[in-house]
Amino acid sequence: MISVLYVDDEPHLSEIATAFLEIDGGIRVTTAPDAAAALDLIARGTYDAIVSDYQMPGMDGIAFLKELRARENFIPFILFTGKSREDVAIEALNSGADYYLQKSADTSTQFVELRNLIQQSHRRRTAEIAHQESEHRFRSIVEDQNEMIARFLPDGRITYANPAFCAFFGIEPRSTEENRMNALPLPEERRLVQEHLHSLSPEIPVREITHRIQLADGRIRWIRSSDRAFFDPDGNICAYQAVARDITEIRTISDSMAFGERVLRIIAGSNDILTGEDSIKMISDAIGQITGTLTVGRAHLWKEMDVGEHQPSAAALITWNQKEGGSEIQTFQPKMAVAHSYPLRWQQIFQGGESVEGAIDTLPVDEAAWLAEYGHASILLVPIMIKGTFWGFFGIESACPGRRWAPEEYRILNNVSETIGRVVIWFQTNQILIENQEKFKAIAERAQDAIIIADGQDRVHYWNPAAERMFGFSFQEIGCRRLQECIQNGEGDVERFRKQRKELMTTGTSPLTACAHRMEGRRNGGDTFPVEVTISGIQKDEEWMALVIARDISEQKRMETLLRQSEEAYRTIFDTTLDGMFVLDAETLRIVFANGAALKIMGCDPVDNFEEVSLFDFIPEERWDALARIIRDDLFGENPQHVHELPVIRRDGMERWVRVVGKKALFRGKTAGIVSCIDITDQKHLEMRLRRRAEMEVMVSSISTRLLNLKSEQMEEGFTAALGSICGVIGADAAHLFWLDTEQRGVEVVYEWCLEGLPPAREVAVCLMTGDHPWWMEQLQTSRPFRISRTADLPPQAAAEREILEHFNVRSTFCQPITRNDRPYGFLLFHSILGEREWDEDEIAIFHILADTFAEIYLRGRAEKRLQESVTRFRSFVEGTKDVSMRLVMQPDGPPNVDYLSPSWEEFIGYSREEVFRDPFFGLKVIHPEDRERFMDMQRHPEQHVNRPLQYRYRHRDGHYIWAEEYVIPEYDSKGTLVAVETVIHSIDHIKQTEETLRQMNSKLSLLGSITRHDILNQLTVIQGYQDILVDSIADPALQPFFNQQQAAIDRIIGHIAFMKSYQELGARLPEWQTLSEVAKRAGALANLNGTDLTVDADGYSVYADPMLEKVFFNFYDNALRHGGDVKHIRVACEPQENCLRVIVEDDGAGIPDADKEKIFRRGVGRNTGLGLFLVREVLLITGFSIKENGAEGEGARFEIEVPAGMYRRN
Repeated sequence: MISVLYVDDEPHLSEIATAFLEIDGGIRVTTAPDAAAALDLIARGTYDAIVSDYQMPGMDGIAFLKELRARENFIPFILFTGKSREDVAIEALNSGADYYLQKSADTSTQFVELRNLIQQSHRRRTAEIAHQESEHRFRSIVEDQNEMIARFLPDGRITYANPAFCAFFGIEPRSTEENRMNALPLPEERRLVQEHLHSLSPEIPVREITHRIQLADGRIRWIRSSDRAFFDPDGNICAYQAVARDITEIRTISDSMAFGERVLRIIAGSNDILTGEDSIKMISDAIGQITGTLTVGRAHLWKEMDVGEHQPSAAALITWNQKEGGSEIQTFQPKMAVAHSYPLRWQQIFQGGESVEGAIDTLPVDEAAWLAEYGHASILLVPIMIKGTFWGFFGIESACPGRRWAPEEYRILNNVSETIGRVVIWFQTNQILIENQEKFKAIAERAQDAIIIADGQDRVHYWNPAAERMFGFSFQEIGCRRLQECIQNGEGDVERFRKQRKELMTTGTSPLTACAHRMEGRRNGGDTFPVEVTISGIQKDEEWMALVIARDISEQKRMETLLRQSEEAYRTIFDTTLDGMFVLDAETLRIVFANGAALKIMGCDPVDNFEEVSLFDFIPEERWDALARIIRDDLFGENPQHVHELPVIRRDGMERWVRVVGKKALFRGKTAGIVSCIDITDQKHLEMRLRRRAEMEVMVSSISTRLLNLKSEQMEEGFTAALGSICGVIGADAAHLFWLDTEQRGVEVVYEWCLEGLPPAREVAVCLMTGDHPWWMEQLQTSRPFRISRTADLPPQAAAEREILEHFNVRSTFCQPITRNDRPYGFLLFHSILGEREWDEDEIAIFHILADTFAEIYLRGRAEKRLQESVTRFRSFVEGTKDVSMRLVMQPDGPPNVDYLSPSWEEFIGYSREEVFRDPFFGLKVIHPEDRERFMDMQRHPEQHVNRPLQYRYRHRDGHYIWAEEYVIPEYDSKGTLVAVETVIHSIDHIKQTEETLRQMNSKLSLLGSITRHDILNQLTVIQGYQDILVDSIADPALQPFFNQQQAAIDRIIGHIAFMKSYQELGARLPEWQTLSEVAKRAGALANLNGTDLTVDADGYSVYADPMLEKVFFNFYDNALRHGGDVKHIRVACEPQENCLRVIVEDDGAGIPDADKEKIFRRGVGRNTGLGLFLVREVLLITGFSIKENGAEGEGARFEIEVPAGMYRRN
C-alpha cells in the first residue's frame, strides 16, 4: 500500500482527488489544507509520496517543497496545480520536485496520470534505497581487504579508496577527491598507464599492469594492478576500479638472484668480469635490470686508484645512465679508465665497510658538487671489499627529489658488491694469461683487414673473421683449399713472384716484404675484386710461414672513379655557370683562372693572359683599401662568404657594379680564393632611381602637410615656397600655378617662383583670357599632362602660346592640368629657361600628385566657405526648436566630450550648458541608474541604434525624472573610425505618464480576471469530477443525453474562460520590434506539425507588433492541421509592396469556401472554439495590421497580412 499526503486548500478538490486515487486500491490518501499542516503530519508519520497544489495561503507549493528539502527530507514530491506558467514548472523542478502536473478540465484523465506518477516515483524511491544498501554492503567488504582498492573517473579523480589504499599512499580518506590517480605513477610511466587504461573495452574490460610509483616519503615502489573499466549505455568508459598489490620485495629478490646467476655464467665461461666483452655486456645488462627495478637515473662501478695525491681517486669501470627513450651503458678497461677524485670522508667510511647515503640538499658542498655534476638529487654508495681491503665501490643515483632508499634496495646493492668482490679475487690471478691470449685476438679478430697465416705448401693455418667476410669461405672451408685460389698475382712477373715467395718460406726474408702489392681477390662463387696485400715471414715451431694481410680496395677504386667524375662535373659547372667565377692566388693576388662569364663582366677576351693581371687592376683606386680588407678578412679570414658590392672598371673603360662572394679553397695544390660575381649595374641604377623617387615623395608629403595646415591668408606664401622646393629638386628654372575663375573665362589667381635674376611673369599671366588661347584650353580639357620640349616646335594653331613663352625666354615647359570630374580648375607649369630639357616619368608622376594636392586645398577652401554658410543656417534652426541637439566627440581614453549643446537643454532639464561642458561625466550622472548601461552602450556602439530611438530617464535639477527619446547619428572618418555622435533628445514624459496610468489599470484588471478564472476553474474541476463519477456509476440510458448536455456546457464554460485569458493579454505589453523569421520558426516548434514541412522565407524583415505575434502564427499552423485535411506543406513569405509589406501564410490543404472568407474572423465562427482567428485579427489591429484570406478552395488557405509603412524594416 502506497501512503500519499495530498495538500490543497480546496476541500472539494481534495475530496475528488481522494476518491479517484483510492478507487482501485493500492493507494491510501491523507489530506492537508495547507503546507503548515502537511509539515506537522510529516513530522508525526511516514509517507511514500507528496502531492501538493501551488497556490495556497501562507506558504505556496514551491516554498513547501524547499522547506522539505532543507530538512533533508527527500520524499517524492509532485506539484499538482492549475498554473500553466512555464517559470513555475522550471522553478519546481530546479527546487527538487520529482514531477510537475497541470490540472485540466479532463478530470478522469488527469487523475489517472497522477496515479501513474505516484506509482512511478514510489518505484524509483524504492530502487534508490536498495542501491544505497547494496553500496553500503560493498564498502563493508572492500574496506576489510589487504589489497589496495580504488575507484576513479576517466579524468583521474579518485571517487573511492579503501583504507589499505589510503594507508599505502598516505592519503586522508576524506580527501581522496583532491587526489588524481594519473598523478601517482612516475612521470616516465604515466603514458604507459594511460595507454593501458585506454586499451580496456566492453570485450576486454579487465587487464593487469606492473609499474612504479613514488610515495609521499620519497620511496619508489613497484605495484601490480588489475584494472576494470565500467561503461555507460553508449559504450563509453565512465569509471575505473583498480585492485593493486605492492610487489617491490618480489622484484628486488628476483633481480638479485638473476644478477648472481649471470655472474656464475661469466665465471663458468672463464671470462673476466671487467675485461671480457661478453661478460661486460652480461654484467651491464644485469646492472641495468637492477637499476631499472630500483628506478634510478645512474649506476656505476668504481675501482680505487692510487695516483699519489692526498685526495682519494677512483676510476669508473662501468656506468649505466637512464636516457630518454632507453638507457646507455659505458665500460672502460682498468688501464684506460680515467681517475677522478672523490670526497675524503667517503673513503674513510668505505674503508670501515659502511655505505654512503645522502641528498644534494643535505650533503656538504664538495660532496653535493660531485653529485650535481651528473644532474642527480640523491645517492647510495656501497663499498666492495677484497679480503678485508677496500677495492672500490658500487653506487646508484636518482634524480627524484626527496628520494629515500628502502631496506630491500640496501640488500640488493650489498649483494651486488659482495658478488663483484669475490669474482675480482679469482680473476686477478689469471689476468696476465688472459691478456697474452687476447693480444692476438685484439689485432686479428677485430681487424677490418684479412689476416692469414699460410705455410710453404700454401695451406692456411689461420684465417681471421675479416678473411671469412672478405672471401666468403669459413676457416673449415679454406682448410681444404690453397691460398692461391683466393689471392692471385694480378701484376708483374708471376714466375718471379713464386721464386720470391719460396725464398720467404725458406729464409724468412724476401723482396716481397719490401712493399704492398696490388693483386686480384676471388670470392666464394667466383667474383673477383682488387686487393692490396702485404707479406711478411713469421716462424712457428721452427717452420717459416707467410703472414698475409689483405685489404679490399674496391671502395677505394670506386671513390677514385667518383672523384675523377666529380672533378669533370665541377669543371663543366665552373665553365658554364652564368655567374662570373675566377680564382685568386693567395700570395700574389693575381687572377690565375677565370670562366667565360667573369671575362664578359670584366670586358676581357678568352685569349687574354691573366698571369700578370691583378684584381686591383679592375677596381677604382679609391676602393683599394676596402678591397684589401675584404680579401684579408673575408676571403682568407675566419669569416668567409660575406657578400659585398663593388664598382669595377672594364677593359673598355666602362664602369659596372658587381656583387661578389668568396671562399678559401685549394687550387692546384695551393691556397687560393674562389670568387663568384654577378653584374648588378641595372639593379644599382634602379635603386638610385627609386631613391630619388622616394626623396621626391617625401618632399611632396612635406609640402602637402604644410599646405593642408595653412590659413587662407598664408596661401600665397605657402604655394610660392612649395613651387620653389619642387624646382630645387627637379632642376626647373621657374614654375607657375594658375587658378581659373568659376566661369573659366580667365585667370583668377597666379602663384609664381623663378630663379634669382630671371624676370617675373605674374603680372602678365594674371591678365590672360582663356578665349585668346584655344589651343591651350583644348589641351587642358583632355585632363592629360603635356610637355613642350622645344618652344619653337609648337604647332601653328598655338602661335599665341608660343609668343608668350618666347617673350619670357622659355626653352622647354611641362603642363599638368588640375581637374575634378573632367572639369579644369587650373594648371601647373614648370619651365626650363637656361636650356632645353626632357621631363622623366618620375617627375611627371610627382607633378600629378602635386596637382591632386593643390586641387584638394583649392576645393577645400570653397567647401569650407559653403560649410560655414550651412552651419549658420543649421544653428539658427536647431536653437529655435524645443528638442535638444547634442554633438559628442569620441575620445580614445575616456568619455566623449560634448562639442555642441543647444540652448533648449536648459529649459529641458534645468541645468546650464556650462555645467555639461565642464564635466565630461555630467550626461551619465543625470541618467537614471537603471538606464545607464543602455546609455553607455549607445556611446560605445552608436551604429547599432541608428533608426532605433532609445528611451532614457533624465533627472531634472529639481530632482524628478523626465522621460526622453534619443535619436542617434554616428559620424565616421575616412578610415571608418567613429569620431563623433549627433543626438536629438525629444521629451516623451507626457506619453510615459499616460502609459503608466494605463499599465496600472490593466494590471489591476488582469489580477482580477486571473483570480476569478482560477476560482471558476477550481469549481469546474469539482463539477467535472462528480460528473465523471456519475457517468461511471449510473448506467441508465435515459439519463445519458442529460449527461452529454451537461458535459457540453462544462466544455463551453472552459472555452469561454480560455478566451477571457487570451483576450485579456491583448495589449497588456507594449509592441516591440520582432524578427519575422524567428517568430514564425518558434511558433512552428511549439505546434505539433507531425511531419508537415514548414518553409520560412522572410528575407530578414522585422515588424513592430504586439508580443502575442507568435500566437498568431501558431493559430495559422493549428488551423491548417485541424481543418486543412492532408496538409503537406506550410509556407511563410514576405512580399514588399509600394506602401506596405505583405506577409503571407499559406498551405496546400483543403482551403476555405468563398462564402466563409470574411466570417472566419468573427467571434464564435468555426468548428472548434471559434475564437482563434478572431483573436488573430484583434492582435494584428493593435499596431494597425490588416488581414484577409485570399486562397482558392481546394488548393489551400492563404492568409495575407498587410503591415503599414513605418511598422516594418529590413534588418
